[in-house]
Amino acid sequence: MKTAEERSELLRNASAIAREVFDARQKLRAAGNDTAINVLDAETEVFNARIKQVRAEYDARLARAQLLFSMGQLTPANLFDPQPQDGSLIDDTDRLESKDTAAR
Repeated sequence: MKTAEERSELLRNASAIAREVFDARQKLRAAGNDTAINVLDAETEVFNARIKQVRAEYDARLARAQLLFSMGQLTPANLFDPQPQDGSLIDDTDRLESKDTAAR
């Protein structure tokens, strides 16, 4: 489970880096110093990084659910609690805050 969570964090960073590269390519293109193909390639890398990140997050959640199930502690409170009392490493606080902000 810890490996899946670490992978998720690494891919979250990779996704952010890919986004920064894309933004830089867009600025270069706007200045006339880069090609549209390079911008599109950078955008594709953003999408691919995000897909990998989502898959890793899914794997981490699945590993957590399987662990809770094997321990006989798979309950809605344990599964969906953003900061469980059991010391789980998955932290959805930032995702929950962004949903709360979007709802306003």
